[in-house]
Amino acid sequence: MPISQADYEAKHKRQRRTDSETDAALRKIAGMRYRIARAEDGQLQIPLRGDKGDIYMHGPDVVGAYIKSRKPNASFNAIKRRCPAATIHVEGDHEIIALHPVDGCREFVAACGGKTRRQMSAEQREKAAEALRHVRRTPPIGGA
Repeated sequence: MPISQADYEAKHKRQRRTDSETDAALRKIAGMRYRIARAEDGQLQIPLRGDKGDIYMHGPDVVGAYIKSRKPNASFNAIKRRCPAATIHVEGDHEIIALHPVDGCREFVAACGGKTRRQMSAEQREKAAEALRHVRRTPPIGGA
């Protein structure tokens, strides 16, 4: 029995909420390791490397990943190998939706390819701050 497009979209619609609890939960997952961006609908997400999709809060205790890939089987196998608790749905020829419980999802974010923040040592941070000092229009609070 064929399913209508409206039923299909309702079944697979992302369950995004725009409250501070899900934003706080995603910030906790990302920590200082992964970048966070805001989607068009205002929800926070972790973008994936190579603009391949994003990781979002699918529910109160579930993290979801939307992945666009020309080789979905390779992505499917990589995620399933590193995160056996993940539930993966292949959508069409090039899309994957993966769901994982919030507990232990750092490995899931890494397996999906979350975009990392630039990690700098204290020496590199000081050098970058020194290079930008001449740009400041007002002196910083506390001197220097």
